[in-house]
Amino acid sequence: MSVTITLNDNLVAQLQAQAEARNLSVEALALHILEEAVTNGDNVAWRACNQRRIELIRKQFAEGLHPDEAGELQQLQDMADRHVHLLPRTTHPERLCDYDNLVYACCQCNALKQDAQTVINPCAEGLGQHLEIQSDGSVRALTEHGAEQIALCRLNRPRLLEARRMMLELLRMLGEDVGGDARELLRLLHGFPDNLPRLSTLQPPDGNARPESIVDSYYAKRQRGELPETY
Repeated sequence: MSVTITLNDNLVAQLQAQAEARNLSVEALALHILEEAVTNGDNVAWRACNQRRIELIRKQFAEGLHPDEAGELQQLQDMADRHVHLLPRTTHPERLCDYDNLVYACCQCNALKQDAQTVINPCAEGLGQHLEIQSDGSVRALTEHGAEQIALCRLNRPRLLEARRMMLELLRMLGEDVGGDARELLRLLHGFPDNLPRLSTLQPPDGNARPESIVDSYYAKRQRGELPETY
């Protein structure tokens, strides 16, 4: 489907200037801006919903929920399902509470993923088997599955390329500097957070399906002095 948009002269001039500065065509820049606007709009709405979801979960454990709040939480949990599950509930309802089906992902990749089932499971196979970061910040596919992942999550969006280039350059500079300031900055960028969750104090509604994993949690490793400064 093609869409024609009429712009005023001032906006056209701004687009042309920005496109030239980024070494892009006006069409490519306009498409990038529209994609970012659509994705970011979804992310803003999701952040607000997720904050409310967290508030209700905390209240559920602390004092319980009213029936209307319980219904609201269920709706928010349904929304969150597509944000945290490798295989979506819509096609795999039996995997809803399967620990091996839960992974972390950024809001944008989750929004792009939707109900796709070709996502690489990082708990089962290393991403480095399928993807490789280049010095210019781009992601190169090493396998057919990797190519599918790049296309699905649009991993080579201009903003991501720029962010990766900056991070690679910063890590290179920090690697060459052995001073205390550089070491501290590296820890801030790639260190574990101070407020790691203490899993032994959490009480899931249906109980902990993997109690033996508590001793291998990052919190427990930090308590034993086994957690490295950076990951």
